[in-house]
Amino acid sequence: MPDANARAGIFKIRAGKTKNDLTESDYIQLGELSEGYSGSDLAIVVNEALMMPVRKCQTGKFFKQTPDGGWTPTYPSDPNG
Repeated sequence: MPDANARAGIFKIRAGKTKNDLTESDYIQLGELSEGYSGSDLAIVVNEALMMPVRKCQTGKFFKQTPDGGWTPTYPSDPNG
């Protein structure tokens, strides 16, 4: 099983070039919190995290424009929607 440092590296590698705001210390913390996870387990965790926004978009009925010109799902109760 990979140690904490290796797990942090696996998280970073598996995230690839996907835009995120994780810092180096965030990756270190992920490595520490994933004790007992194999490299394969970590790949699944990252893939699931990357799919969460896709699933949110698939179920969204209302969308609002983001400051960067994109769109994000929202809900009727969202005051900024």
